[in-house]
Amino acid sequence: MDRSQSHVTDSQGEAQMRAIFEPVGWAVNRVEKDYGVDFDVQIFENNKATGDWFKVQLKSSQSSEYSSNGDFVSETISKDHASHYSTKIRDPIFIIHSDVKAKRTFWFAPQLSEPVAADDQRTSVTLRITTQNELPITLSEMVAALRQIRLKLGARTR
Repeated sequence: MDRSQSHVTDSQGEAQMRAIFEPVGWAVNRVEKDYGVDFDVQIFENNKATGDWFKVQLKSSQSSEYSSNGDFVSETISKDHASHYSTKIRDPIFIIHSDVKAKRTFWFAPQLSEPVAADDQRTSVTLRITTQNELPITLSEMVAALRQIRLKLGARTR
């Protein structure tokens, strides 16, 4: 039996993401029953839990679609997932795009972008993930975005 290319690509993307988060001491835990969330990530500093967690939807690709000037990469997700991430989920979530061919990884915070309504007529949404959010060089910006998400989620529950 042959291993599918999509499984190989997914494994490469996961390894690429882990190679960013784990060396800085963050714990990456796979979510076994995947309903649009692939990983839980717990942040540690100096081997001590900070109390910060976030979820990850990992998108891995052998053929990432960059804009003509390279300032963003396109990632298409279902409208239902886009709506869930931007309006329903109560935990911080990041969409991580792993370009396994170029060995580049980018993050996107759907909860900080324009919400996608559940009654939106589209069947899919194309995200423009800025290449300025390249990991690992923007880990501190990602943590700052995590704090912004927490504030936004806190305001949402009031």
